[in-house]
Amino acid sequence: MLKRIVSFVLCCTLAAVCCLSAGCAEQTQTTSASRPLETAGTEPAASTADTSQTPEASSEPIETSEPQHFFTKTLTYDGAEYTFEYSLTSGISLVDISTEKEELVIPAAIEDSDGKIWRISKISSKALYYLSGVKKLVLSEGIEGLDPNFPIGLKTTLEELYLPASLQILGTGYENAEDFQGYLLSVKKGIYVAEDNPWYCDMDGVLFTKDGAMLLRYPTARDSLDYAVPQGTQMIASHAFDGSNVQNLTLPEGLLAVKEAALSGCSGVRKLHIPASVVRIDKGALPPNLTELSVSPDNENFYVEIEDGTPHLYNRYGELLYEPHTGV
Repeated sequence: MLKRIVSFVLCCTLAAVCCLSAGCAEQTQTTSASRPLETAGTEPAASTADTSQTPEASSEPIETSEPQHFFTKTLTYDGAEYTFEYSLTSGISLVDISTEKEELVIPAAIEDSDGKIWRISKISSKALYYLSGVKKLVLSEGIEGLDPNFPIGLKTTLEELYLPASLQILGTGYENAEDFQGYLLSVKKGIYVAEDNPWYCDMDGVLFTKDGAMLLRYPTARDSLDYAVPQGTQMIASHAFDGSNVQNLTLPEGLLAVKEAALSGCSGVRKLHIPASVVRIDKGALPPNLTELSVSPDNENFYVEIEDGTPHLYNRYGELLYEPHTGV
């Protein structure tokens, strides 16, 4: 009898333990499902977003093709207002400048009233597009990027532009200098580069790559109407002479290539000689109003034919590269 009683108690105890275990497992599963999984030993990431600037939630779909701008900030410094913009894709950049000064020095950093430092490492081209009234513009040391998606200076009175040694991004950048489009940088008198800039240089206010091999941009309204491209220049970039007032242009022996529309802005040039060294002339590369065009007799890549009293340039395969007053 005693054995039966002991067996009955043991069975009841075992059943209770099983029920309790099942209940705990279910509670654990429910709790785990209601909270995010946290990796052992890892602290949850702290939010760095400025919640005071975060837009309210909207039922409208988010346009992911455009940068999502979180905030803008305008600061006043030395007689000018600088507007910064933050976007998720681009970070912080200077997007607008407002001033009545004729000479403007853009600083590399501005401190706001809260003691926060706003560093100007990159300048959006639209900040300089409508910078009317400024004749002399200086970029301070520490500014690294000047990205002209909009033409710089085209809608302004900008006469002189000074670039620091730190500047490494100009349009498509030095690494892709052959893709540089000169019309994106419009300065009337001169573009001057710090001597220790490792990517660019200037020769008498004309912008070149550091090695002097590529002429990137010729100013639009220099005092002299004559210009001889320096010895050592191997290529003239696209649109390098857009809007130029030059009337007498000399190309050096050693020049290899004239890119598309490189000289098409030289509407005042009437005479041009192609040196023996030139192996590439893109269509539309030459001045549009030439009355005299000659090719060195030692150049086997091009020849000139006079048709209807005007010079026409052909390559050695007979392809027409140039005729006056046309887009060819």
